Amino acid sequence: MSESFFAMDTFMTVKISSVESESVGKIGKIDKINKKRAEKILAEVKNEIFRLEKMLSVTKKESDVYKINSVFENPNDKKMVPVHGEVKEIFDFSLAMYEETNGFFNPALYPVVREWGFTTGDYKIPSDEKISALISSTDFSQFEILPSPSDSEFPFSVNVPEKMMVDFGAVAKGFAGDKVISQMKNAGVSSALIDFGGNVQSLGRKSDGSLWNVGIRSPWGDEVACAVKVESAAVITSGGYERFFVGDDGKTYIHIFDFRSGKPIENEIASVSVIAKNGAYADSLCTALFVMGVEGAIEFWRERRDFDFVIMTNGKTDDENSGERNLIYSEGIADSVEIVIPFEKVRVVHLKK
Repeated sequence: MSESFFAMDTFMTVKISSVESESVGKIGKIDKINKKRAEKILAEVKNEIFRLEKMLSVTKKESDVYKINSVFENPNDKKMVPVHGEVKEIFDFSLAMYEETNGFFNPALYPVVREWGFTTGDYKIPSDEKISALISSTDFSQFEILPSPSDSEFPFSVNVPEKMMVDFGAVAKGFAGDKVISQMKNAGVSSALIDFGGNVQSLGRKSDGSLWNVGIRSPWGDEVACAVKVESAAVITSGGYERFFVGDDGKTYIHIFDFRSGKPIENEIASVSVIAKNGAYADSLCTALFVMGVEGAIEFWRERRDFDFVIMTNGKTDDENSGERNLIYSEGIADSVEIVIPFEKVRVVHLKK
């Protein structure tokens, strides 16, 4: 049984395959006994997604994040913004990832990304002077969160540094996925799959006991390029094909940014998929690894050893794409990867060089 809906700027599907029946207390496939229970859980999951979106959206005026980003528009507003506990959670997690990736994951790049038009649709190439001015206010560690014991709905407040904004778009769907996976597990679901527009997370195995086979889209078309078998894991992909525009100079600019230059990243990577137990971790990492480049991503993986990856690249000669389609993946999933389309080169990366 599944439910599909639109939230967090993407089409989402939640599928429940096995759920414990309240009447018999047993776990089994969806049947007449527990169908109503599964419907109830799906409705609760949908409501939870909408609830989180109302906190984390950069465009919904009622959201905590929107209020953070608007705090300096009115000179009479205080720079302390009350927020929900979940917003503190995502702030804390994002700060840890910001530090662990040395800034390659950075939610505070939002003013730069917005200037390029990726949130408004008004695409343009900003001047170097404008980019430099915006980059000077993108140190995510400058945000401070303090307790607000007098308010039960908003138990924390964010101290917003001047000229700074935030966007959790590179982690929000993974964060939400973790929340609803936990929600379903607590409700007695033993087998489920969620697809949040490229963010796929599984709970347990399929109802028949086999592993989930998650397809990874080709960055060169709509077909599946490869698939990976997983159990209770997230498979989250970031690719330049998702959002981009062609500038007046004829160049293609993607929505993934290099925090060092304030410009869309230009490297050989076409897409990065991260396989991990935690959705927020995989979501934030796939963006960071994309910016690191192939060798930087591999080195980070060798240091951490707590996730796997699939990277698809364009072959490069000097500064031009050669048209080659290459596949690189980590040894931890070597027995689980099924290659669907032809690649010029396939490389399995091992922990030891």
